Amino acid sequence: SVAALRDRLASVDDMSGTDHDLVTRLDTAKALREDLESREQHLVDLQEKLESLGDQYQTPETAALAKELTVLRKKHTAALKKASKVESSLETALEQQVEEACQDQTRWLSSAQEKVAWCGDVTGDKYSVEAKLATIVDLLNSVGQGEEKTGITAQKVELLKSAVPDTKKGRLEEVKVETQQQWATFVENLQQTKDKLDSSMQQWQGYDDLYEGLSKWLKDTEVKV
Repeated sequence: SVAALRDRLASVDDMSGTDHDLVTRLDTAKALREDLESREQHLVDLQEKLESLGDQYQTPETAALAKELTVLRKKHTAALKKASKVESSLETALEQQVEEACQDQTRWLSSAQEKVAWCGDVTGDKYSVEAKLATIVDLLNSVGQGEEKTGITAQKVELLKSAVPDTKKGRLEEVKVETQQQWATFVENLQQTKDKLDSSMQQWQGYDDLYEGLSKWLKDTEVKV
């Protein structure tokens, strides 16, 4: 009955809980909405039959039936509207979860990218290169955090894709691919920057060794002279 469907709708009209909870409710709301839509034609057919019956037999009974059907159609329309609203709200809540995950990953990545960009300039003295190399090492040690955030975003996207219309799945896939590509580019730049700094430190170490050798040679020469 329409009343039973309304009760089931009320039970899923809840935006709290985990992503999986929301998806389960969204699937239920979608099924209820489709169920209500499938009954629409039946109500139309009943309306036509009653109108035909009323034309032939204008009795209190047919009038009462017509009134009951009018009330039922109003309840059906209200329930269908409610189902669509609940479905839309749950879908929006899941989309917000994806958006928040993307923002969290973007914040972490933007901060890390700024540090990598600063470290990319290997000119300067030895102490500058050492400081930048230490920054890169810290980033490498915390890279798991960014990888986790990227993975969470992908998981949320896939979960949402399983519950939304096909028309929205393409854009969601683009979001996932974009975040993964950004992450892959960052990791590549991070390693390249470390390699450049390692090379620069080796050059500085070679310079230090040469300087120490020349200094020792000069001191030894002065003693002999």
